[in-house]
Amino acid sequence: MQVLVGFLPNDGAAGAKSDRLLVSSDADGKILVNAYDLERKAPTRTRPLELPSPEGGRNLLALSANGRYFAMVGRHTDRNVPAVRFFSMTAERLVSSHEVQVGDLPSGWPSTPKGFALTADSAAESDTLAAVLFEHMGGAIVYTFKQVPGVKVGEYIDRNGELQSPAGYSGPALMWLGSGKNRALLVYGTTLLDPIRGAVIGQIDLSRMTDARLADLTSVLLLAETDRHPIPARVEIDTASPGR
Repeated sequence: MQVLVGFLPNDGAAGAKSDRLLVSSDADGKILVNAYDLERKAPTRTRPLELPSPEGGRNLLALSANGRYFAMVGRHTDRNVPAVRFFSMTAERLVSSHEVQVGDLPSGWPSTPKGFALTADSAAESDTLAAVLFEHMGGAIVYTFKQVPGVKVGEYIDRNGELQSPAGYSGPALMWLGSGKNRALLVYGTTLLDPIRGAVIGQIDLSRMTDARLADLTSVLLLAETDRHPIPARVEIDTASPGR
């Protein structure tokens, strides 16, 4: 089955870039990626790029804002530890361009992530952040890494159940909002986290929330269930002043 991931970003020329990205799975469960030119109606690669399976499942596979890398949490090439791995979309074969070791999780914590997200406000690799969520027995840890130079820049440890998923929620665990110095993570559609300072900065209080999706970098589309019908909502978030 082929799944449309989205359009590749504009390469700087006037008009939209006419490539789109597809992810497909063959009988062996491999993830194959290719870009298709809509004008030529042909793939841009002679052979699809085969990606390893992400830790935590296919939903934790992300495309960088500049369209040059796929990112995921996988096993480090040289060490049997989790790592954020970036794979070049332009290479002729699978190349792990950057690998950022997640580090030592507390003893007993599973190394399979529950959430993963890349910032979408900047195409510069030196300004791209990756966030990873791990959970264990009501607790949670969010690590934040910079793609280049490949270092950890933030850590938040939740010991009080602040970052737990609401009952019935099926949306993404992590989403980046804002831009530049005012970036923030929305965790399970409810908790706004500054992962660099390691602080909860806001909360969305919507009962029986089932889904949340980004509308743009400053607003979120939410869906809540009632006894009669679903209720959609759009929430504008000022990450510089999250209480507003």
